[in-house]
Amino acid sequence: MDQRANPREKETKKFIEIGLDVTGTEWVRACYLRDGIIENVPEQLLSRREWDQFLENPGDAGAPVQAFLRQILDASGADDVHGLLVTMENLVEENIIAVMAAAGAIGYDRHRLRIISPGESMLHYMIHQRKEIWSNAVVVFDHRDDRFVMRKMTISGLRLPKQLKVTERDLTGLLIRGQLATEQGRRKADEDFYALVQEEFRRTIVSGVILVGEIFELAWMKKSLNFLCERRRVFLGGNMYAEGSCYAALRLFLKQDPGDYYFDCEGRTKLNIDLAIVHNKKNAVVSLSKAGTYWYKASAEVQILLGREKELKFILTDPVRKNTQTLFLELNDLPRRPEKTTRVNVRVICYGDSAYEFTASDMGFGDFFEPSGLTVRRKVILTAEGITEGETGRNTR
Repeated sequence: MDQRANPREKETKKFIEIGLDVTGTEWVRACYLRDGIIENVPEQLLSRREWDQFLENPGDAGAPVQAFLRQILDASGADDVHGLLVTMENLVEENIIAVMAAAGAIGYDRHRLRIISPGESMLHYMIHQRKEIWSNAVVVFDHRDDRFVMRKMTISGLRLPKQLKVTERDLTGLLIRGQLATEQGRRKADEDFYALVQEEFRRTIVSGVILVGEIFELAWMKKSLNFLCERRRVFLGGNMYAEGSCYAALRLFLKQDPGDYYFDCEGRTKLNIDLAIVHNKKNAVVSLSKAGTYWYKASAEVQILLGREKELKFILTDPVRKNTQTLFLELNDLPRRPEKTTRVNVRVICYGDSAYEFTASDMGFGDFFEPSGLTVRRKVILTAEGITEGETGRNTR
């Protein structure tokens, strides 16, 4: 798939956005978006095993994935893929790099690729549904291969942007598919699930429930299902994450704005990061990274000239808790030079959605002053208690 079409070709070509759900254990689910309409792709076109092999060795194992994308193109009648959006779990650096590298190995433009968490996919899916379904909290019960996770979406804030937050709770072990083989096991599963939803819904007003996984299609829920359906909309959501990926493409690639919302979920950064500077003898700030950015795209790098100051001042703001904290990088070990003759390279590096590293490196000043080799670094981590500092460091050549 050649993504380098010139503007004139792009005007005549027909493009689609593809959303992939690779959270399942058996098959990769897919949808495509064309002219604002989502179409589902039949299952059993690409196995999860083939997808995992593709990530491990894309050069040799990319053929099934390429064939899969080609089948979707042929079914849609489009000429090429404009944007590819993948919903996957465990958005750690290693997994993000693997997907990016694999996409590049089959000739896909990684700038047209986004990787999101199941929680974010859920948010995109829900805000495109009727408002009465998500007027209050929405709960997704996701049970696959005896792994059981509850994801809850809540809305808060009287002012815009409103916060859409996803929290997760691991319930693995509560429901085991094997226990449904007997009547006694089915009754116990029903009672256990009923106790869970009663406890959870007592604390939160829930207007929508989505059940993901084949276990919910079996005839064992009686008491629990009756409770779920009391004044709530309940759905089976087998394709929710794939469709959520396509809805995300509307916002990320086609620039459709579904509303003024701030997403607080896995994979999105939690802090606004600004650098305080003096410009034209006035205090100012340079925005380095915004909260709600995908962490793998949130790192920043700038170069500044130091005046009299021997420190850098970063302003860290948590927009959800409305907390602001100041972080300083001390540069006292810099060589003595006249004002405005020390160039410093400043970097903010994101390691996941809640860990940040700040570095400052002396770049010297052209032919007048050689770089000293001094690099100063500090790390911060955003926890439930707030912003805490990690390790610090200072390197000199």
